Amino acid sequence: MPDAQGKSAGFIGYNARLSRSTAGSTGPWTAIPEVKEFDPGEATVEEAEFTHLESPGKAKEYKATFIEKGTMTVTCNFLDPVLDAAGAAIQDAIIADHGVNDEDYYWKIEWREDDDTVRKTVIFPGYVASAKPPGTNITDPVDFVFSVRVTGADVWS
Repeated sequence: MPDAQGKSAGFIGYNARLSRSTAGSTGPWTAIPEVKEFDPGEATVEEAEFTHLESPGKAKEYKATFIEKGTMTVTCNFLDPVLDAAGAAIQDAIIADHGVNDEDYYWKIEWREDDDTVRKTVIFPGYVASAKPPGTNITDPVDFVFSVRVTGADVWS
């Protein structure tokens, strides 16, 4: 729906921030440095079939069961440990946590305005499902790509 001036009320992804906590859903939060893009993945709903011989209209009947929250893919600039020691340490910690399913590991996405006003936030539990070594060639920037398996309910605010 448009805003009061008739312009789109949507906002762009620039200024979005991805952070993680290893101490639970309330933080403290560590921002993931130099994120180029992330795709939170798509949640799907599993279902069970409950069709029986007298199903109305000969239609199959289903009931929703569990929600599969999906996997978030993240692409960052691969950071030089000399020029950005703190950022490289965060990337090293993500690599070290590959496959660690700890109940205190949470992720937070914030969509922000230029003045740093937070417009939307989502917090969810998850573990690092993959941490791919950077692909390298002679012309392109070196990317650090990892994925996060979402393991529980997300909280929007």
